[in-house]
Formats: sequence, structure tokens, C-alpha cells
Amino acid sequence: DLLAIAPDLLILDLGCADGAGFVLLHALRSHPDGTRLPVVACSTADDLRTRVFDDPRLASAAGLGKPFGMDALAGVLF
Repeated sequence: DLLAIAPDLLILDLGCADGAGFVLLHALRSHPDGTRLPVVACSTADDLRTRVFDDPRLASAAGLGKPFGMDALAGVLF
């Protein structure tokens, strides 16, 4: 159980071939405690904004297009 370990942040690759990234994000946001965990969603998809940020059920903290560097990651975290 992801929430049992109480992470401070989840960096989640949405581009998994089996769609598991979206399944995990949906499951996380469906859990009462899962709405408080900040998520940085990563994807190579051009429609990242439409698929994640415009969907209020997912409520990601930030998004990054892949590949990304440490400066880009730091930019969404700080």
C-alpha cells in the first residue's frame, strides 16, 4: 500500500505501456488520503495537459514532459 509508507511526493510515469500509471493515479486520487499526496506526472505524450491537468479527478501537482532534466524537476518542486 503506497500510502502506508507515507511518501512526501510521488513522481509517476504515465507512459507505462500497460496504462498502469493512469490506473495508479486514479486509484490514488480515489482514496481519501490520496488526495493530499503531491504527484509529479511525467509523460512523453503531447496530450499530458488534457489527460491529466484538465481532469479534476486526477489533480496532479505538476507535470513534466519526458525526457526532463534535474533543473526542470527542481522547477516544479520549488
